Amino acid sequence: MTLFDKHATAVIALITEGFSLRDACDQRGLRYKTAQTWLDKGRREPDGRYGSFAKAVDEARAKPVQDNTPGPVYAATRSTLMGLDLSPEHELGKAQALTLAQMIDELRHTKGGAAATGASKLSERLEAVMAKLPLPHAPTGLDYLRAKRKARLAGEDTTPIDRAYAALKAGAGAPADSNGATP
Repeated sequence: MTLFDKHATAVIALITEGFSLRDACDQRGLRYKTAQTWLDKGRREPDGRYGSFAKAVDEARAKPVQDNTPGPVYAATRSTLMGLDLSPEHELGKAQALTLAQMIDELRHTKGGAAATGASKLSERLEAVMAKLPLPHAPTGLDYLRAKRKARLAGEDTTPIDRAYAALKAGAGAPADSNGATP
């Protein structure tokens, strides 16, 4: 079995899935230069041994990859925004955020510096859009420190705040109220 017979079909299948020729060769352990030679010969002699390979590679490259599975950025954004009761102007921001997240996921399949720069700019824009939306805020350690400092400056007992934070850290659920009781 020749190198061509061993790898050609698999390389075409990988390109059909969206891999570049170079990445398909890497996956198969095949030198890129070898596949490029097959491609060049197939284009020069379409009826020769490598003609069908060249034709299949060109056809695979011409077809867009159809992947309807949401990417990780879109899935995380959708999960964050799901179930929020938003005003009409915030609904527009939600739609914008989901569109930006989808574009970021699509760019992650693209190789090259321009794609990375584009993804970075879209990520910054997504963060800006998300910052304008009224998202629920889970208490953090910084919130705890602010509340404790505020209580101390007001001369109040900080024990209920300490209890509430300890309950949050332990995963006990809702924070305690100012009297130390949980709702």
